[in-house]
Amino acid sequence: MRNMTTRSRLGVHYSKMSADGALHEFLAREKEELRGLEDDLDLTPNGENNVAEHLQVDEEPECIKRWAISFKKRIEVKDDAERKSMSMLEEQGLKVISNVYFVYTPFFIYAVAHDSKSLLHFGQNSC
Repeated sequence: MRNMTTRSRLGVHYSKMSADGALHEFLAREKEELRGLEDDLDLTPNGENNVAEHLQVDEEPECIKRWAISFKKRIEVKDDAERKSMSMLEEQGLKVISNVYFVYTPFFIYAVAHDSKSLLHFGQNSC
């Protein structure tokens, strides 16, 4: 279904069609132009049919290999730095936990030895 109207502006005629109609026309025209070309295409390198004689397609150029090696080294350096950073954070966290333990253990011992009201009073006075 095409919605076509013709407009005239300054003596030039324009044809207006819906987007679906335009796409359909374009694809139909392209399909017609490409018909039969597939049989004419030779997909082998240099028109040769003996695939065994060609170089392996998966071989990479030397510049790509060098780039991949340097990229891998940069990633390893970043990974090492991140591991060291995480290790330092873990050590700092353990220090904080042990400090908290040693600082607050007397409060808990005091709470066990006395009633909880005393602990609340003791904690408020220490702040």
